[in-house]
Amino acid sequence: MNSLNSPLEPSQSLSRQYVTLSTNSISPYIPLHQLITTSKNKFFIDNDPPILESQQITSIEKPLTTHELSSIIKTSKTGKTPGPDGLSIEFYASFFPNLQDHLLASLNYAYTTGIDNSNFVNGTIILIFKKGNQIA
Repeated sequence: MNSLNSPLEPSQSLSRQYVTLSTNSISPYIPLHQLITTSKNKFFIDNDPPILESQQITSIEKPLTTHELSSIIKTSKTGKTPGPDGLSIEFYASFFPNLQDHLLASLNYAYTTGIDNSNFVNGTIILIFKKGNQIA
C-alpha cells in the first residue's frame, strides 16, 4: 500500500488527471467504420450496431442551427438547478435573442474544432442537509 506524503496529494492527483482528460482534443467526426473496427471498441463489433447511411450521417453531422438551439432551450425542463455557469434555463430562454449568436458560435466552434470548452464539462457538487438525515 502506498503512503501519502501530503494531505493534499489525493486531490492534486485527481486534479492532474482531470486536466489531462479535459485538455485532450476530441475529433468532431470519426467515421463509423473507424470507430467500430478499433480493438478498444470491441463492444460495437460484437453487438452489431445499426449503421447509418451516408445521407443520414450528412443530415445530422453538421453545425447547430439557431432554430435547433432555440428549440432545445424552449423544450428544456425549467425549475432545475443551473449548470456550472450558474445560469438557469430560464435565463437562457429570457435572454435568448441577445445570447443566440454568441452561444451558437461557441457551441459550433467546439463542434467544428473538437476543442471542448472546459466550462461545459465541469460540474459542482453541493451537499444539502435534509432534515432527519444528519450524521451524528
